[in-house]
Amino acid sequence: MLERRRRIDQALYAVIMEAYVHGVSTRSVDDLVKALGA
Repeated sequence: MLERRRRIDQALYAVIMEAYVHGVSTRSVDDLVKALGA
């Protein structure tokens, strides 16, 4: 269970970093994170 959660966290981090690199505003990234329940 813990290993699966870690993989999800890594995937979420990768998505956030990709969005940040492409210039998505941090506010919309925050909204995305909240929508995902993180």
